[in-house]
Amino acid sequence: MKDLKGVKIISIAVNGNSSIFITDEKKVFTAGDGDCGQLGHGDLVHELMKRFREVDHFNREKNKKLSKIEGHPVKCCLAQSGTLIQTSGGHLYTYGLGEQGQLGHQNFKLQKKPKKVSYFRAQKPEIPIKQSIACGGEHMVVIDEHGRIYAWGLNTKGQIGNGKSERTHWQPVLLNSSLNVYNPSAAREALELFGIGFNIINLACGFAHNICVTTEGKIFGWGNQSHGQLGQGEAPNDNPFQVGLRPLRRPKLIATLKKPKIACGKNFSLLYDEGVLYGCGDNKSGQLGILPHENVWKVKELMRVELLDLKCGDDFTVCLKKDGTLLVFGGNSEGQCGLPKCETVKPTVVSGIEGKIKKLAVGGKSVLIVVEGEKVVEKAETGQKRSLEIASEPEAKRQKVEETVSKEEADEKQSVAP
Repeated sequence: MKDLKGVKIISIAVNGNSSIFITDEKKVFTAGDGDCGQLGHGDLVHELMKRFREVDHFNREKNKKLSKIEGHPVKCCLAQSGTLIQTSGGHLYTYGLGEQGQLGHQNFKLQKKPKKVSYFRAQKPEIPIKQSIACGGEHMVVIDEHGRIYAWGLNTKGQIGNGKSERTHWQPVLLNSSLNVYNPSAAREALELFGIGFNIINLACGFAHNICVTTEGKIFGWGNQSHGQLGQGEAPNDNPFQVGLRPLRRPKLIATLKKPKIACGKNFSLLYDEGVLYGCGDNKSGQLGILPHENVWKVKELMRVELLDLKCGDDFTVCLKKDGTLLVFGGNSEGQCGLPKCETVKPTVVSGIEGKIKKLAVGGKSVLIVVEGEKVVEKAETGQKRSLEIASEPEAKRQKVEETVSKEEADEKQSVAP
Protein backbone atom coordinates (compact mmCIF):
# COMPACT_ATOMS: atom_id res chain seq x y z
CA MET A 1 0.00 0.00 0.00
CA LYS A 2 1.18 3.55 -0.65
CA ASP A 3 -0.24 7.02 -0.19
CA LEU A 4 -0.42 9.74 -2.81
CA LYS A 5 2.76 11.62 -1.93
CA GLY A 6 4.79 12.29 -5.05
CA VAL A 7 1.88 11.59 -7.44
CA LYS A 8 1.24 14.38 -9.95
CA ILE A 9 -2.48 14.69 -10.72
CA ILE A 10 -3.69 16.31 -13.95
CA SER A 11 -7.45 15.86 -13.57
CA ILE A 12 -9.67 15.10 -10.59
CA ALA A 13 -13.39 14.77 -9.84
CA VAL A 14 -15.64 13.82 -6.93
CA ASN A 15 -19.36 13.42 -6.30
CA GLY A 16 -21.38 12.29 -3.30
CA ASN A 17 -20.46 8.62 -3.81
CA SER A 18 -17.09 8.22 -5.54
CA SER A 19 -13.85 9.90 -6.60
CA ILE A 20 -11.54 9.69 -9.60
CA PHE A 21 -8.22 11.19 -10.68
CA ILE A 22 -5.79 10.95 -13.62
CA THR A 23 -2.01 11.12 -13.12
CA ASP A 24 0.71 12.46 -15.39
CA GLU A 25 1.76 8.84 -15.88
CA LYS A 26 -1.50 8.38 -17.83
CA LYS A 27 -3.11 6.24 -15.13
CA VAL A 28 -6.68 6.44 -13.81
CA PHE A 29 -7.59 5.72 -10.19
CA THR A 30 -11.03 5.47 -8.57
CA ALA A 31 -12.47 4.91 -5.11
CA GLY A 32 -15.79 5.00 -3.29
CA ASP A 33 -19.17 3.45 -4.04
CA GLY A 34 -19.01 1.08 -7.01
CA ASP A 35 -22.34 -0.75 -6.84
CA CYS A 36 -23.30 0.50 -10.31
CA GLY A 37 -19.93 -0.15 -11.93
CA GLN A 38 -18.92 3.52 -11.79
CA LEU A 39 -15.43 2.65 -10.51
CA GLY A 40 -14.66 0.82 -13.77
CA HIS A 41 -12.84 -2.19 -12.34
CA GLY A 42 -15.08 -4.80 -13.91
CA ASP A 43 -13.56 -7.86 -12.24
CA LEU A 44 -14.56 -6.68 -8.78
CA VAL A 45 -18.06 -5.65 -7.77
CA HIS A 46 -17.42 -3.29 -4.89
CA GLU A 47 -20.14 -1.88 -2.74
CA LEU A 48 -17.44 0.30 -1.21
CA MET A 49 -13.75 0.70 -2.09
CA LYS A 50 -11.97 2.61 0.64
CA ARG A 51 -8.66 3.01 -1.19
CA PHE A 52 -7.89 4.23 -4.67
CA ARG A 53 -7.27 1.49 -7.21
CA GLU A 54 -6.04 1.82 -10.80
CA VAL A 55 -8.53 1.28 -13.63
CA ASP A 56 -6.70 -1.36 -15.68
CA HIS A 57 -8.46 -0.53 -18.95
CA PHE A 58 -6.27 2.57 -19.48
CA ASN A 59 -3.00 0.79 -18.58
CA ARG A 60 -1.35 -0.21 -21.88
CA GLU A 61 0.73 -2.87 -20.18
CA LYS A 62 -2.42 -4.63 -18.99
CA ASN A 63 -4.73 -3.76 -21.89
CA LYS A 64 -2.95 -4.59 -25.16
CA LYS A 65 -6.07 -3.73 -27.18
CA LEU A 66 -5.82 -0.04 -26.36
CA SER A 67 -4.90 1.82 -29.55
CA LYS A 68 -2.22 4.54 -29.52
CA ILE A 69 -4.44 6.62 -31.79
CA GLU A 70 -6.89 7.03 -28.91
CA GLY A 71 -4.26 8.76 -26.81
CA HIS A 72 -4.21 8.70 -23.02
CA PRO A 73 -6.74 9.92 -20.42
CA VAL A 74 -6.59 13.68 -19.83
CA LYS A 75 -9.93 14.72 -18.27
CA CYS A 76 -12.53 13.09 -16.05
CA CYS A 77 -15.89 13.97 -14.54
CA LEU A 78 -18.63 12.20 -12.61
CA ALA A 79 -22.40 11.94 -12.93
CA GLN A 80 -24.51 10.72 -10.02
CA SER A 81 -23.60 7.06 -10.70
CA GLY A 82 -21.54 7.24 -13.88
CA THR A 83 -18.10 8.28 -15.12
CA LEU A 84 -16.94 10.16 -18.23
CA ILE A 85 -13.28 10.17 -19.37
CA GLN A 86 -11.73 12.08 -22.27
CA THR A 87 -8.50 11.03 -23.99
CA SER A 88 -5.86 13.15 -25.69
CA GLY A 89 -7.01 11.74 -29.03
CA GLY A 90 -10.52 13.12 -28.55
CA HIS A 91 -12.15 9.81 -27.62
CA LEU A 92 -14.74 9.48 -24.84
CA TYR A 93 -15.22 6.55 -22.46
CA THR A 94 -18.13 6.08 -20.07
CA TYR A 95 -19.12 3.47 -17.52
CA GLY A 96 -21.51 3.02 -14.58
CA LEU A 97 -25.30 3.29 -14.43
CA GLY A 98 -26.94 3.60 -17.83
CA GLU A 99 -30.66 3.22 -17.19
CA GLN A 100 -31.35 6.77 -18.48
CA GLY A 101 -29.06 6.46 -21.49
CA GLN A 102 -26.50 8.67 -19.74
CA LEU A 103 -23.58 6.53 -20.94
CA GLY A 104 -24.30 7.21 -24.62
CA HIS A 105 -23.98 3.57 -25.72
CA GLN A 106 -27.41 3.32 -27.39
CA ASN A 107 -28.73 1.13 -24.59
CA PHE A 108 -29.88 1.42 -20.99
CA LYS A 109 -27.48 -1.13 -19.54
CA LEU A 110 -25.12 -0.92 -16.58
CA GLN A 111 -21.48 -0.83 -17.73
CA LYS A 112 -18.80 -2.07 -15.31
CA LYS A 113 -15.79 -1.39 -17.54
CA PRO A 114 -14.86 1.70 -19.58
CA LYS A 115 -16.53 1.61 -22.99
CA LYS A 116 -15.95 4.02 -25.86
CA VAL A 117 -18.80 6.30 -26.94
CA SER A 118 -18.75 5.21 -30.57
CA TYR A 119 -21.16 7.86 -31.92
CA PHE A 120 -18.48 10.49 -32.55
CA ARG A 121 -16.15 8.09 -34.39
CA ALA A 122 -18.99 6.81 -36.56
CA GLN A 123 -19.63 10.27 -38.05
CA LYS A 124 -18.20 11.31 -41.42
CA PRO A 125 -15.88 13.05 -40.86
CA GLU A 126 -15.10 11.85 -37.33
CA ILE A 127 -15.79 14.25 -34.49
CA PRO A 128 -12.99 14.48 -31.90
CA ILE A 129 -13.98 15.81 -28.49
CA LYS A 130 -11.02 17.82 -27.21
CA GLN A 131 -12.65 20.67 -25.32
CA SER A 132 -14.82 20.73 -22.19
CA ILE A 133 -16.72 17.76 -20.77
CA ALA A 134 -19.25 17.85 -17.92
CA CYS A 135 -21.77 15.63 -16.15
CA GLY A 136 -25.12 16.37 -14.58
CA GLY A 137 -27.03 14.02 -12.33
CA GLU A 138 -28.16 11.70 -15.13
CA HIS A 139 -26.91 13.36 -18.30
CA MET A 140 -23.58 14.24 -19.93
CA VAL A 141 -22.54 17.23 -22.06
CA VAL A 142 -19.41 17.80 -24.19
CA ILE A 143 -17.97 20.35 -26.64
CA ASP A 144 -16.36 19.32 -29.95
CA GLU A 145 -13.39 20.97 -31.68
CA HIS A 146 -15.73 23.43 -33.46
CA GLY A 147 -17.27 24.59 -30.19
CA ARG A 148 -20.56 22.76 -30.72
CA ILE A 149 -22.38 21.09 -27.82
CA TYR A 150 -23.59 17.49 -27.66
CA ALA A 151 -25.68 16.06 -24.82
CA TRP A 152 -27.27 12.72 -23.94
CA GLY A 153 -29.17 11.05 -21.09
CA LEU A 154 -32.22 12.04 -19.10
CA ASN A 155 -34.27 14.87 -20.63
CA THR A 156 -37.31 15.26 -18.38
CA LYS A 157 -36.22 18.79 -17.40
CA GLY A 158 -34.93 19.83 -20.83
CA GLN A 159 -31.31 19.14 -19.92
CA ILE A 160 -30.51 17.91 -23.47
CA GLY A 161 -31.45 21.38 -24.79
CA ASN A 162 -32.79 20.31 -28.19
CA GLY A 163 -36.18 21.93 -27.63
CA LYS A 164 -38.14 18.75 -28.18
CA SER A 165 -40.01 16.31 -25.97
CA GLU A 166 -38.98 14.88 -22.61
CA ARG A 167 -37.71 11.75 -24.34
CA THR A 168 -34.50 10.30 -22.95
CA HIS A 169 -31.60 10.16 -25.45
CA TRP A 170 -29.26 7.18 -25.34
CA GLN A 171 -26.77 8.60 -27.83
CA PRO A 172 -25.26 12.12 -28.21
CA VAL A 173 -27.54 14.81 -29.65
CA LEU A 174 -26.13 17.94 -31.30
CA LEU A 175 -27.59 20.89 -29.44
CA ASN A 176 -28.44 22.61 -32.69
CA SER A 177 -28.80 19.88 -35.31
CA SER A 178 -29.30 22.44 -38.09
CA LEU A 179 -25.83 23.88 -37.50
CA ASN A 180 -23.40 22.81 -40.21
CA VAL A 181 -19.92 24.23 -39.75
CA TYR A 182 -19.08 23.23 -43.32
CA ASN A 183 -21.79 25.54 -44.67
CA PRO A 184 -21.16 29.01 -43.15
CA SER A 185 -24.23 30.71 -44.65
CA ALA A 186 -26.58 28.01 -43.38
CA ALA A 187 -24.82 28.11 -40.00
CA ARG A 188 -25.42 31.86 -39.68
CA GLU A 189 -29.11 31.43 -40.42
CA ALA A 190 -29.42 28.64 -37.88
CA LEU A 191 -27.54 30.70 -35.32
CA GLU A 192 -30.00 33.58 -35.66
CA LEU A 193 -32.88 31.20 -34.97
CA PHE A 194 -31.25 29.19 -32.20
CA GLY A 195 -29.20 31.84 -30.41
CA ILE A 196 -26.19 29.63 -29.71
CA GLY A 197 -23.77 28.13 -32.19
CA PHE A 198 -20.31 26.66 -32.66
CA ASN A 199 -18.34 29.13 -30.52
CA ILE A 200 -18.71 27.50 -27.10
CA ILE A 201 -15.53 27.34 -25.01
CA ASN A 202 -16.68 26.14 -21.58
CA LEU A 203 -19.66 24.54 -19.84
CA ALA A 204 -20.89 23.43 -16.42
CA CYS A 205 -23.72 21.16 -15.26
CA GLY A 206 -25.99 21.15 -12.25
CA PHE A 207 -28.11 18.14 -11.44
CA ALA A 208 -30.57 18.89 -14.27
CA HIS A 209 -29.46 22.21 -15.75
CA ASN A 210 -26.50 23.45 -17.79
CA ILE A 211 -24.75 26.72 -18.52
CA CYS A 212 -22.09 27.48 -21.14
CA VAL A 213 -19.84 30.35 -22.24
CA THR A 214 -19.14 31.57 -25.77
CA THR A 215 -15.99 33.22 -27.10
CA GLU A 216 -17.82 36.57 -26.80
CA GLY A 217 -18.45 36.09 -23.07
CA LYS A 218 -22.13 35.31 -23.50
CA ILE A 219 -23.51 32.86 -20.96
CA PHE A 220 -26.43 30.64 -21.97
CA GLY A 221 -28.43 28.21 -19.86
CA TRP A 222 -31.07 25.51 -20.28
CA GLY A 223 -32.78 22.73 -18.35
CA ASN A 224 -34.42 22.76 -14.95
CA GLN A 225 -35.08 26.18 -13.43
CA SER A 226 -37.33 25.26 -10.51
CA HIS A 227 -35.17 27.31 -8.12
CA GLY A 228 -34.26 30.13 -10.49
CA GLN A 229 -30.89 28.59 -11.38
CA LEU A 230 -31.08 29.94 -14.95
CA GLY A 231 -31.71 33.53 -13.86
CA GLN A 232 -34.85 34.07 -15.90
CA GLY A 233 -36.95 35.69 -13.16
CA GLU A 234 -39.57 34.44 -10.73
CA ALA A 235 -42.45 32.20 -11.78
CA PRO A 236 -45.81 33.93 -12.32
CA ASN A 237 -48.04 33.65 -9.26
CA ASP A 238 -51.33 33.44 -11.15
CA ASN A 239 -51.09 29.66 -11.52
CA PRO A 240 -51.54 27.92 -8.14
CA PHE A 241 -50.47 24.56 -9.63
CA GLN A 242 -47.10 25.72 -10.94
CA VAL A 243 -44.16 25.46 -8.55
CA GLY A 244 -41.17 27.40 -9.84
CA LEU A 245 -40.49 28.01 -13.52
CA ARG A 246 -41.10 25.42 -16.20
CA PRO A 247 -37.99 23.75 -17.68
CA LEU A 248 -36.14 25.75 -20.32
CA ARG A 249 -35.77 23.34 -23.25
CA ARG A 250 -33.64 25.56 -25.45
CA PRO A 251 -30.58 27.65 -24.48
CA LYS A 252 -31.39 31.18 -23.39
CA LEU A 253 -29.06 34.07 -22.61
CA ILE A 254 -28.35 34.49 -18.89
CA ALA A 255 -25.70 37.23 -18.90
CA THR A 256 -22.84 38.75 -20.88
CA LEU A 257 -19.48 39.23 -19.18
CA LYS A 258 -15.88 39.66 -20.38
CA LYS A 259 -13.96 36.51 -19.41
CA PRO A 260 -16.29 34.65 -17.09
CA LYS A 261 -15.67 31.53 -15.01
CA ILE A 262 -18.76 29.41 -14.37
CA ALA A 263 -19.85 26.72 -11.92
CA CYS A 264 -23.07 24.89 -11.08
CA GLY A 265 -24.35 23.32 -7.89
CA LYS A 266 -27.33 21.01 -7.70
CA ASN A 267 -29.87 23.80 -8.20
CA PHE A 268 -27.83 27.01 -8.40
CA SER A 269 -25.35 28.71 -10.74
CA LEU A 270 -22.34 30.96 -10.16
CA LEU A 271 -20.59 33.34 -12.58
CA TYR A 272 -17.32 35.13 -11.86
CA ASP A 273 -15.67 37.93 -13.79
CA GLU A 274 -13.10 40.63 -12.93
CA GLY A 275 -13.39 40.46 -9.16
CA VAL A 276 -17.15 40.09 -8.95
CA LEU A 277 -19.07 36.91 -8.08
CA TYR A 278 -22.61 36.66 -9.47
CA GLY A 279 -25.19 33.95 -8.90
CA CYS A 280 -28.77 32.76 -8.99
CA GLY A 281 -30.87 29.81 -7.88
CA ASP A 282 -31.23 27.86 -4.66
CA ASN A 283 -29.88 29.66 -1.59
CA LYS A 284 -31.72 27.79 1.17
CA SER A 285 -28.39 26.71 2.71
CA GLY A 286 -26.58 29.96 1.98
CA GLN A 287 -24.71 28.45 -0.98
CA LEU A 288 -24.80 31.83 -2.73
CA GLY A 289 -23.10 33.44 0.24
CA ILE A 290 -25.81 36.03 0.93
CA LEU A 291 -28.81 36.64 3.15
CA PRO A 292 -31.69 35.97 3.27
CA HIS A 293 -31.55 32.21 2.61
CA GLU A 294 -34.11 32.06 -0.17
CA ASN A 295 -34.14 31.45 -3.93
CA VAL A 296 -32.55 34.11 -6.13
CA TRP A 297 -34.51 34.24 -9.39
CA LYS A 298 -32.34 36.64 -11.39
CA VAL A 299 -28.57 36.87 -11.69
CA LYS A 300 -27.30 39.30 -9.07
CA GLU A 301 -23.98 40.44 -7.67
CA LEU A 302 -23.14 38.38 -4.58
CA MET A 303 -19.76 39.71 -3.46
CA ARG A 304 -16.53 41.30 -4.61
CA VAL A 305 -13.61 38.92 -4.25
CA GLU A 306 -10.47 38.03 -6.25
CA LEU A 307 -10.70 34.37 -7.31
CA LEU A 308 -8.62 31.85 -9.25
CA ASP A 309 -11.28 29.13 -9.30
CA LEU A 310 -14.71 28.25 -7.98
CA LYS A 311 -16.55 24.93 -7.57
CA CYS A 312 -19.95 23.91 -6.24
CA GLY A 313 -21.34 20.93 -4.39
CA ASP A 314 -24.98 20.06 -3.85
CA ASP A 315 -25.59 22.87 -1.38
CA PHE A 316 -22.26 24.62 -0.80
CA THR A 317 -19.54 26.56 -2.63
CA VAL A 318 -15.73 26.44 -2.48
CA CYS A 319 -13.67 29.29 -3.96
CA LEU A 320 -9.91 29.42 -4.43
CA LYS A 321 -8.83 33.01 -3.81
CA LYS A 322 -5.90 34.66 -5.54
CA ASP A 323 -4.00 34.71 -2.26
CA GLY A 324 -4.14 30.88 -2.25
CA THR A 325 -6.71 30.49 0.53
CA LEU A 326 -10.08 28.73 0.34
CA LEU A 327 -13.32 30.62 0.82
CA VAL A 328 -16.31 28.41 1.66
CA PHE A 329 -20.01 29.01 2.30
CA GLY A 330 -23.29 27.12 2.29
CA GLY A 331 -24.53 23.87 3.80
CA ASN A 332 -22.23 22.11 6.25
CA SER A 333 -24.38 19.34 7.73
CA GLU A 334 -21.73 16.74 6.80
CA GLY A 335 -18.72 18.98 7.34
CA GLN A 336 -18.44 19.53 3.59
CA CYS A 337 -17.09 23.06 4.11
CA GLY A 338 -14.10 21.64 6.00
CA LEU A 339 -15.38 23.09 9.27
CA PRO A 340 -17.04 21.53 12.33
CA LYS A 341 -20.55 20.33 11.48
CA CYS A 342 -23.35 22.91 11.52
CA GLU A 343 -26.35 23.64 9.32
CA THR A 344 -24.92 26.56 7.33
CA VAL A 345 -21.68 28.50 7.01
CA LYS A 346 -21.38 32.15 6.02
CA PRO A 347 -18.39 33.06 3.80
CA THR A 348 -15.40 31.78 5.78
CA VAL A 349 -11.72 31.17 4.98
CA VAL A 350 -10.61 27.57 5.69
CA SER A 351 -7.27 27.18 7.43
CA GLY A 352 -5.00 24.20 8.04
CA ILE A 353 -4.27 23.19 4.43
CA GLU A 354 -0.51 22.86 3.98
CA GLY A 355 0.99 23.62 0.58
CA LYS A 356 -0.11 25.60 -2.45
CA ILE A 357 -3.44 24.45 -3.84
CA LYS A 358 -3.11 23.33 -7.47
CA LYS A 359 -6.43 21.62 -8.22
CA LEU A 360 -9.86 21.61 -6.65
CA ALA A 361 -12.75 19.17 -7.09
CA VAL A 362 -16.14 19.52 -5.44
CA GLY A 363 -19.26 17.36 -5.76
CA GLY A 364 -22.14 16.10 -3.66
CA LYS A 365 -20.98 16.87 -0.13
CA SER A 366 -17.28 16.18 -0.64
CA VAL A 367 -14.14 18.11 -1.58
CA LEU A 368 -10.82 16.92 -3.02
CA ILE A 369 -7.80 19.21 -3.04
CA VAL A 370 -4.45 18.71 -4.76
CA VAL A 371 -1.57 20.65 -3.22
CA GLU A 372 1.91 21.40 -4.52
CA GLY A 373 5.08 20.16 -2.87
CA GLU A 374 4.33 16.73 -1.45
CA LYS A 375 1.46 16.34 -3.92
CA VAL A 376 -0.91 15.18 -1.18
CA VAL A 377 -4.59 14.95 -1.97
CA GLU A 378 -6.66 16.22 0.92
CA LYS A 379 -10.28 15.34 1.42
CA ALA A 380 -12.63 17.63 3.31
CA GLU A 381 -15.32 15.38 4.71
CA THR A 382 -17.08 15.51 8.07
CA GLY A 383 -14.99 18.59 8.83
CA GLN A 384 -11.66 16.71 8.68
CA LYS A 385 -8.70 16.96 6.29
CA ARG A 386 -6.67 13.80 5.66
CA SER A 387 -4.43 12.10 3.10
CA LEU A 388 -5.93 9.53 0.75
CA GLU A 389 -4.39 6.19 -0.15
CA ILE A 390 -4.00 3.89 -3.16
CA ALA A 391 -4.61 0.18 -2.87
CA SER A 392 -1.85 -1.86 -4.45
CA GLU A 393 -2.84 -4.74 -6.72
CA PRO A 394 -2.07 -7.43 -4.10
CA GLU A 395 -4.16 -5.49 -1.59
CA ALA A 396 -7.08 -5.29 -4.03
CA LYS A 397 -6.81 -9.04 -4.67
CA ARG A 398 -6.73 -9.67 -0.93
CA GLN A 399 -9.92 -7.62 -0.53
CA LYS A 400 -11.56 -9.73 -3.22
CA VAL A 401 -10.52 -12.99 -1.50
CA GLU A 402 -11.76 -11.73 1.87
CA GLU A 403 -15.09 -10.74 0.35
CA THR A 404 -15.44 -14.15 -1.29
CA VAL A 405 -14.54 -16.00 1.92
CA SER A 406 -16.94 -13.86 3.93
CA LYS A 407 -19.74 -14.63 1.49
CA GLU A 408 -18.99 -18.37 1.56
CA GLU A 409 -18.93 -18.36 5.38
CA ALA A 410 -22.23 -16.50 5.49
CA ASP A 411 -23.80 -18.99 3.05
CA GLU A 412 -22.46 -21.91 5.09
CA LYS A 413 -23.86 -20.53 8.33
CA GLN A 414 -27.21 -19.94 6.69
CA SER A 415 -27.31 -23.53 5.37
CA VAL A 416 -26.74 -25.06 8.84
CA ALA A 417 -29.08 -22.69 10.65
CA PRO A 418 -32.15 -24.47 12.14
